[in-house]
Amino acid sequence: HALLCDQRGGIYFTPDQGLYYYSFITEKIRSIPIPAHSPDIDITALHLDPKGQLWVGTSGGGLFHADTTDFRYSPVVIDTSLESSAILSIQSDADRLWVSSLNGVWYHDFRESVLHFHSLENDYHQRKYYVYQVLRDANGILWLATDGQGILRIEHQQISPFPANHKLDHKSFYSLVEDARQHLWFNAYLDGLYTVQGD
Repeated sequence: HALLCDQRGGIYFTPDQGLYYYSFITEKIRSIPIPAHSPDIDITALHLDPKGQLWVGTSGGGLFHADTTDFRYSPVVIDTSLESSAILSIQSDADRLWVSSLNGVWYHDFRESVLHFHSLENDYHQRKYYVYQVLRDANGILWLATDGQGILRIEHQQISPFPANHKLDHKSFYSLVEDARQHLWFNAYLDGLYTVQGD
């Protein structure tokens, strides 16, 4: 369900259940036990933050955090709702970590001394969305790929559907990425790829 390459010549991957790490340098594979509530809980998202900390999202066991030097895992409480334990994606930059769940998007500010998550939708007085992926682009704009609300854009503390100047028929997008030329790419449900160049 999830793949993640690191900067040390290795790759994390998740066959059916569990987490494994393969080193292309040593050509060895390592099983990494996750202290989940049930062995049947699938890992759905993997992310390394700028400090090299590993974040693991699951389909019903919530969020876990680990230092990659010793792989000691600790569960992370996002909030009390059951939907928040179903993680869809994890992203970060130098300032924040974003976790997409079936109960909307939650973020943690790395400048806070305590690991605490805030609701992005509550900040903007919006209802909770299913958000498959979050991306902060090179210009600091936050993009949300949603199920049913299309692409949402957050800039200058304002949230708006994208594009605002013409109708986008497809409402469900699964992922988004920014390439080296700062072009954005979205994949739409049953409608292929969209690209955004500049404005």
